[in-house]
Amino acid sequence: MSLPDLMKANENYGMFQIYDKTTQNDAYGGYITAYVPGAKFEGVLVLDDSINAQVAESQGVTGIYTLTFSKGLHLPWHTVFKKMSGERLVGMYFRVTSKDESATPRVTGLDLKNVKAEEFQPGTVNDSEVTDG
Repeated sequence: MSLPDLMKANENYGMFQIYDKTTQNDAYGGYITAYVPGAKFEGVLVLDDSINAQVAESQGVTGIYTLTFSKGLHLPWHTVFKKMSGERLVGMYFRVTSKDESATPRVTGLDLKNVKAEEFQPGTVNDSEVTDG
C-alpha cells in the first residue's frame, strides 16, 4: 500500500529497506550475525525533539525518530532498516525501539502506523555486519 500524497510531499519522506538479522558460517568453524537486505517500503522518518528525547540523548542515545508507514507492514522491536532515498538521512541505519502497535483507527481512511526508532550501526553490535545479499 502506498502512502497518501500529503505524506509523500514531506521532506522526511523516503524509501526504506529492512535488514533481516541472520546467522551465517564464518568460514572458520564458527558463526557470525549478519544483516541481509529484505523488503522495501515507503515511510516518513521525523526526528523527535521532545523533552524526553532530549533527556535520552543526554544519556547517550544518538537520535530518536518516529517512523510512519503503511499499516500493512509489521516492524517488530529491534527491526533494522536503512533509508534508501529521500532528502535527508539517506544511507543511515535505524533500529525500532518500540512495539509495533500504534496505528490509526480502522474507521479512518488513513491506514498508517508509527514506531520509535534510534540511529544504529550494525557493525558495532555483537560483531554483526551488513551484507548486500
